[in-house]
Amino acid sequence: MFTNLFLSFLNAPASTGSIDVNLQSYNASSNVNLTLTATGLTSGMAPETCAYTAITQFNTQIIQYGLVFAVPQLSNEVPSALFRLSRTDHVINFFSECHFNIDVTSNTTGAYIEATSKPILSTLTNFTSLVNLMALGAPLTDTEKITLLTVASGLITDYTNNLIVTAGFVQTYNGFYQRSFFLSLGNPVQSYDTPRVAPPGLYFYWWFIILPWIRWNLNPITSELFYQPNQSILNWPEPSSLNYQIKIGYTAGNFKIPPTVVLCLSQLAKAIINDANGVKSLKTGSFSVSFREKTPIQTALALMDDYVLYV
Repeated sequence: MFTNLFLSFLNAPASTGSIDVNLQSYNASSNVNLTLTATGLTSGMAPETCAYTAITQFNTQIIQYGLVFAVPQLSNEVPSALFRLSRTDHVINFFSECHFNIDVTSNTTGAYIEATSKPILSTLTNFTSLVNLMALGAPLTDTEKITLLTVASGLITDYTNNLIVTAGFVQTYNGFYQRSFFLSLGNPVQSYDTPRVAPPGLYFYWWFIILPWIRWNLNPITSELFYQPNQSILNWPEPSSLNYQIKIGYTAGNFKIPPTVVLCLSQLAKAIINDANGVKSLKTGSFSVSFREKTPIQTALALMDDYVLYV
């Protein structure tokens, strides 16, 4: 198990200020409850720059607390309250193997900063510039736009089974002499940690974390991680020997949110507000109703077919 949560900076600060984010774990071997602070968020600063400024300070504080994620826990171990943070554009990802929550407890910038379980895939500024949204004849408020943007982003990540932005993942495999491991939970794979391997019944041995006689290589096109034994060391077991446990932590996602995603968001917003019922035409008299083969929401989501992850 692992948890991904997201902090999205949606517009420029109205004034120079800071934010506090409460980070609290729940099922870790030793739970934490701490506050991460980002200062120096200046008036007019772009949301992407705000996110960069914040994650730089958050990572420094995570290091100071000694809470940096390094290797995954084996299946018989209680997860640790260790975290890895990454960023795509205006979105910061918080990853850990434990259950945890984040909340913005203080925000003196006047900007919209949302903590959510799924990434919000566009800033409010970009979203508003693409779509002139009206509901019941009146322009939407910023709060209503953020709600719509959050819903549309969730539809995209659910439809594609893909978080789109950079996030952390852990996958577990049981050995049956395979020579490669498909890292399927995120795409594209950006980096991976040295896999942790343990024979059955020996999961508690720490020295199985790293296998010095194995060379690991990633195929970035197929997202497959291959291993090659070091031929100079003989009589060592294969990491995928029968019933061995292999756990691989890695980071995957886009460094930049693709333009297709933003286009899909705009189309989804229009469909949700204006025409989401799928009715194509109505007739009076004998009265008949015809429906589209695809609803406007389905048509908009079809833009994301190239990003679907089949896991």
